[in-house]
Amino acid sequence: MKWTKMLAVAAMAMTLSVSGQTTSAPATAAAGDQGWTPLFNGKDFTGFYTVFKTAKKGPDTDGYFKVETVDGEPAVHVMGFPVLETKRDFGYFVTEKEYGDFDLKFQYKWGEKKHPPRAKAKRDAGCIYFVNGEDQVWPDGVECQVQEGDTGDLWVVGKTISVNATIKDEPANSKGEFTYSSTGKSVTVSKRQQYKDATGAMKDVDGRIVQQQTADALTGWNTVEVIAKGNTSVHIVNGRIVNRLTDMQFIDGGKPLDHGKILFQAEGSEVYYRDMEIRPLGENETVPGTQAEYDARWQVNDRARPRPGRMEPVAETELAASAKAPVNAVVLFDGKDLSNFLDSHWKLIPEENAVEITPNPKKAAAANAGAAPVKKEAAPLTSTLSPEELAAKGNLVTKEAFGSCKVHLEFACPNPPKGKDQAQANSGVYLMGKYEMQVLDNTNNPTYADGLAGAVYGENPPLWESSRPSGEWNYYDIEFHRPIFGADGKVERPATVTAWLNGIKVQDNFALTGPTEHQIRLPYVAHADKLPLMLQGHGQVAKFRNIWVVPISD
Repeated sequence: MKWTKMLAVAAMAMTLSVSGQTTSAPATAAAGDQGWTPLFNGKDFTGFYTVFKTAKKGPDTDGYFKVETVDGEPAVHVMGFPVLETKRDFGYFVTEKEYGDFDLKFQYKWGEKKHPPRAKAKRDAGCIYFVNGEDQVWPDGVECQVQEGDTGDLWVVGKTISVNATIKDEPANSKGEFTYSSTGKSVTVSKRQQYKDATGAMKDVDGRIVQQQTADALTGWNTVEVIAKGNTSVHIVNGRIVNRLTDMQFIDGGKPLDHGKILFQAEGSEVYYRDMEIRPLGENETVPGTQAEYDARWQVNDRARPRPGRMEPVAETELAASAKAPVNAVVLFDGKDLSNFLDSHWKLIPEENAVEITPNPKKAAAANAGAAPVKKEAAPLTSTLSPEELAAKGNLVTKEAFGSCKVHLEFACPNPPKGKDQAQANSGVYLMGKYEMQVLDNTNNPTYADGLAGAVYGENPPLWESSRPSGEWNYYDIEFHRPIFGADGKVERPATVTAWLNGIKVQDNFALTGPTEHQIRLPYVAHADKLPLMLQGHGQVAKFRNIWVVPISD
């Protein structure tokens, strides 16, 4: 797990506060290959100690935390022992050192067991950073919550600390809790505050700021990142900013809270932690304030970029009605013929009312004839080619041109899967022949996040990974608004896309930075208001059916 976006810190040293001392990192450290240090060595708990509610600081004699191989990698297995009717203890493993000005990341996934006293509650765990005070359950600090549907929540732990956060412009909930909003008003939160409950009684605030959006999956691995600089921090779940805190401080005296130990909780639920790593922040690095600032850290097709969580698809029976072409739709393909497309030699499959990608026949004939290899030159960018040139390269290109529109289609990938990574049933839906919504077989496919099905290729990963298994039909619904250009050719309004994959929203009014290409980011170049739609022939097999378009206003 690496960041490959080089930071502008080549001329300065990077430092990480550790136990009151300063440890220097290489002057050329990047947010990628360099600077990361494992907190967990994958073998044992060197660098940590354990604390329990009843036994306090001491050895883990009951096996709350065990190092095991999980999904082929070393992980910490938490509370994997049998469920009893009696209550299990709460506890944690915590670093011996203190840390400040850091980028911390780890992955977790849930097990099946839930132990009393939380046997009927949500599965719960957490990571508390800036830990100060006594070794107890729980020590004062700031918690990045790990809980089903709530990962990334802030909890102020203890009554010595206060934090500031911006919140949604709405009343607190019945527990006096607010919800984070990047554009909201600022509030101070501490456990010394009180609120009036529904009965009028005054109650202590529990110190929680709810994340602004749910980004954690209930199955599979989730990636959590905490970036802290000074007394400001941000919580990031599966690549999405969900909470941001400022002005963390000790209430008495106002001293900034900007360093401390880091702990991982055992709070009644079976959970696995792995890939616990930390790196120092460079002098010029800041805590991202917006999702766009965080996303700018990643290169196109960056394999270190966090993948989205998994959201199970909506059942096909529930999608059937919306998949039918409305009366105002332009039906491009209903299974009968390809008369609405330029000739591309794709194969009709009448029994499935589908069409299948086939290799470019000219290229295949040359290969079969044993033609001498031709010196390979740099391929022209897809976004620069004419519709006829795109069709000649084996893509399926419409005869009719479209601007802003809604697109529906269904695609299926071979079962068993063929190829791997970006060669596993790779295709794409190119709006105006320039702006790609990715098609891929995501099944057991460890590819880069902005190359998954549901991604705006090379620009924005899907909000959720919601594809169906290999061989099953996926339902794609895309609402696209074309870019608007001024008389001088400059873009006045970027293209935006909202999309659903199998009924799950995977893009939410995302503004494209320009045409999409492999490993490069291009600026906008003025073009016509309407251009053909294209389905990509990428050299792998995939099938499409039920393709229709509804033009919409800009």
